[in-house]
Amino acid sequence: MKNTDSDLVEVFSVVKNDEGKQTWFLNKNTIEELIAQQHTKNKQMMGDEQYLRDFLSPSVEERDTFAFVNESKHYHDYESSIKRYCLLQILERDFTLDETCWIDSYGSKTSARWATSEIYRDVKTSIPKMVYFFATNNNDKSKWVFRVETWEDLESQLTIYTNESQDCVNEVWEALNDYFNKNCPLKGEFFTPSWKYVKGERRTWDDLALSNDLRENIMLHIVDFFNHLEKYGEYGLSKSRGVILAGKPGTGKTLTVDIIANEFSNHTRIYATAETLMSRHGIRDMYKMARLLSPTIVFIEDIDTIGSSDDDDSYRTPLIGEILTALNSVESNDGVLTIATTNYPDALDIALRDRPGRFDARIDYPLPDKTMRKNILLKMLKPFKFQLNGKDLSKIVSATNDFTGAWISELIQLAFAFALRKNPYSPDINMDCLDEAIRTVKQSRSTINQHDTDQNTVDLY
Repeated sequence: MKNTDSDLVEVFSVVKNDEGKQTWFLNKNTIEELIAQQHTKNKQMMGDEQYLRDFLSPSVEERDTFAFVNESKHYHDYESSIKRYCLLQILERDFTLDETCWIDSYGSKTSARWATSEIYRDVKTSIPKMVYFFATNNNDKSKWVFRVETWEDLESQLTIYTNESQDCVNEVWEALNDYFNKNCPLKGEFFTPSWKYVKGERRTWDDLALSNDLRENIMLHIVDFFNHLEKYGEYGLSKSRGVILAGKPGTGKTLTVDIIANEFSNHTRIYATAETLMSRHGIRDMYKMARLLSPTIVFIEDIDTIGSSDDDDSYRTPLIGEILTALNSVESNDGVLTIATTNYPDALDIALRDRPGRFDARIDYPLPDKTMRKNILLKMLKPFKFQLNGKDLSKIVSATNDFTGAWISELIQLAFAFALRKNPYSPDINMDCLDEAIRTVKQSRSTINQHDTDQNTVDLY
């Protein structure tokens, strides 16, 4: 008898005695080989199922009949890497890995595939990409299979297979979430709503020319509050706060954000723009992380680009609604400070700009006065050999009467460019360079403002 589905293999052996009588013997080795071949075929026809059954089956007799749990969770691209990293830590802590591999849709085993990702700032870590983890629980010796599949856009799916109860499966999910909550690499970091690390500049208060009143307001509403969160809580006062920094472009709002982010470098900080919040539930998810990793400072740059509307509620955008919900959430925002910047505070939805509990304070950034302009000029000219005398300094201070700090910075930049033209080998700013730079800046601003007037837009400067 021959096997017709494979190579010619004898199933029976024939033995003749001295009288020519034939005796048929079942060839045990051949039968086992045929069974193994068929077993392999079944695996290939069923993808990974037969491998799962072989590993998870309570007994050989129940291998092909028992029901096992098959439960998945999907992770978006920005959370995928960290969640896969957390899974690996749970497996190494609570399980013994019996086998690590990948099984394709045809049931063929191949090597597991891994990826490298920046889980911790400036540290590359190996994480699973396309992997089956066949694992044994260290506590009760139960059998588990964890499948990680990652797509090109870096979204991933984690699937758990086991013959244990649903309660046991829930405990594994809870362990994964608990590890993420307690050991999240983003805790105490500076990142965007899409979990990308922000490389902030090492700015200090010395880099920013402020009036005494403005500095006092910043300290009162932001720095002092965040330094004493727990004290506010002890007296039953709110441990969350929203502050709007308002003023024309270039008056120091963004620089203030950089300084505060640097000053509280041991706390969680999230930096958001309209672009980073446009995804579905982007604002909701951002505040969920802020609450989880508190104390947290949420910076929203140019909130007027997402939170402006007519005062009529019917004209509010979905993003405004999300902001209002997040700031006035049923869930407590304790430990969360929101700092938003805007060039056009009056354009903000009235529910944002005039409602304590959402934004409690507004700090206005005026154009720098004479003293501030003088201080900015002297600070920026400090690296150069050129020193302004009193008369020339007064002349430049007067000429920059309506300049923001940013335009004064541009003035020095241009003056240096003119100095380079005069002597590229040893450039140094002089009064001629400054005069030429002032004329150039004024001409540039005049052109910009004329264009805005022609277009019936607001004068930015």
